[in-house]
Amino acid sequence: MAIKITNATEKVLDVLQEGRATPGYIQRETDLARNTVHGQINQLLAADAVVYIDEPTGLYELVEDPRGEDVSDSGDRSMIEAVCGDLERALEDREWSAVEDAATRLECDLK
Repeated sequence: MAIKITNATEKVLDVLQEGRATPGYIQRETDLARNTVHGQINQLLAADAVVYIDEPTGLYELVEDPRGEDVSDSGDRSMIEAVCGDLERALEDREWSAVEDAATRLECDLK
């Protein structure tokens, strides 16, 4: 679902781009009114751009930036999770060449 990106939407997305956040934190970081923050979050939820992580704290996470920007620096989350699994197994088995391969796939510079 496409959403209208307003100045308030931009501010909320900028905070969520930095990581998970609660509505109260977003409000403090943006100086937006409480109702505005909640309205923006509800709009982003309806667009599947954010997910509700934790009910007791009201924690939200950006999963797809409707502005078309990457949410994560390295892009494909499933690829990262797969490589991290390979890395864990390689470390447990002390397969150092496999560790180097995983680091290369993640574009890490091991020194």
